[in-house]
Amino acid sequence: MIKDIIMHFRELVNGQMVVRSNLIISFSRKKRSANDISW
Repeated sequence: MIKDIIMHFRELVNGQMVVRSNLIISFSRKKRSANDISW
């Protein structure tokens, strides 16, 4: 029972980390493209 909760929690954390890294990557790409446009 507790193991299932820990596994579920771990999956949630991993999912959030993936989403966060994807957001950071897309944000940095947008920033870079904005810099390219300004140049």
